Amino acid sequence: MRALRLAGMADRYEAFNFVPQHQRLQTDVFLAQFLEAEELYRIHRRNKFFIKNNKFRYQANLQEINFIEGRILKKETISAFSECRFIDRGENIIITVSTGV
Repeated sequence: MRALRLAGMADRYEAFNFVPQHQRLQTDVFLAQFLEAEELYRIHRRNKFFIKNNKFRYQANLQEINFIEGRILKKETISAFSECRFIDRGENIIITVSTGV
């Protein structure tokens, strides 16, 4: 599978081989998980590629956001954004305040 560049499927198959015979999933369920593992692997790999090649000016994450009194940012709002439900609903986020410190 790795020769076919199906690394996600190969990893899932290796994990499947460690499961005892009596606990293994049915073929259709296993195949669905097999394909999902490959899809998630490819999405993750593509995202890593884009992040690496975008050369962001700053490397930051949500845990580093400063929620001091003078800023209008609320921790609850940022937490809700981090769940990305707005994407599933097809909504956009418009930030109207200063994003810097």
